[in-house]
Amino acid sequence: MVYADGLEFARVDEFHARNLGADFLTGRQSMTQLLNFPNVGERIHLGWSEEAQNFSIAGRDAAPSLSGVYYGAEFVDQFAACSTAPAQAPRKAQFSVAIAEGRLTLASLLDDGTRCTLSAPGRLEPDGYFRTFVDETLSSSCVFYSGGFRLAVNGERLEGRSVDGVCQNHRAVGAK
Repeated sequence: MVYADGLEFARVDEFHARNLGADFLTGRQSMTQLLNFPNVGERIHLGWSEEAQNFSIAGRDAAPSLSGVYYGAEFVDQFAACSTAPAQAPRKAQFSVAIAEGRLTLASLLDDGTRCTLSAPGRLEPDGYFRTFVDETLSSSCVFYSGGFRLAVNGERLEGRSVDGVCQNHRAVGAK
């Protein structure tokens, strides 16, 4: 029951509270960040507050640009039902990303000199990643991404995956 000036003005019959394993969590510290929140290009830093038993905003600054060069590797996952060939080793890769007017362009350069460029419209999702799907007609020029390719970048990480899935999957991972 909630009172103001001695008069009840609200009543809650049931509520649920969750805890983190103790009624009052002590001795813990943590910081984390939310990229591209509350707007694209912004980053919020959250810190654990023991007194409030909650995360609070500890700072705000510019997030890394979604566009730029991500360094990483391209992996091939082969399915045993299709081939007895030995698994391919990951290949080092450089992924250049440009985002303009809601369109993501990816230019991949693998360590063996293989190049591939994909481009498709996308959007910023609530998790801070800009996501796009390049369908099989647009990805056919890239042999290792034929069948379509899903790609996500957040200014720090790049994650991609082919959607063929019949005999092998190609994955791209990178970081700035």
